[in-house]
Amino acid sequence: MRPANPKKGFEIYKGTSFVRRSLKGRAYPMDILQMIQKLKGVLKEKRFIHSVNVSKTAAEIAHLFNVDPKKAEIAGLLHDCAKNFDKEVMRDIIIKNNLSKDEIILSEPALYHAVVGEYIARTEYGISDPDILEAIFYHTIGCG
Repeated sequence: MRPANPKKGFEIYKGTSFVRRSLKGRAYPMDILQMIQKLKGVLKEKRFIHSVNVSKTAAEIAHLFNVDPKKAEIAGLLHDCAKNFDKEVMRDIIIKNNLSKDEIILSEPALYHAVVGEYIARTEYGISDPDILEAIFYHTIGCG
């Protein structure tokens, strides 16, 4: 059963083995609980619950795709970290930081959050792992 509120979303993690393992010293300077707390402060309640659930599901099914469950967990958690940003603000971030010159992305505001999310994961959450960053960047458009 899915959690009904952010507090319950947070509680999902407290009892899992994923939280008990520290991710420090890898390509992620924050541990997962720090990421959750930070994300909870910037996302609307519904989006936060969604992100927690995506993270949990991604970690659970990662083995089916030969993916590191810790990476899947983090990518799932942060995939919508920019979703609640204003569309014009996101477009400005994309242009100012030269994040994409793709005309399709630049013409479709619904895609901005993935590009900006990758940037935020890198700059605000300290993610440097290319697998996680690519998963965030491509989660709306896929990659071939």
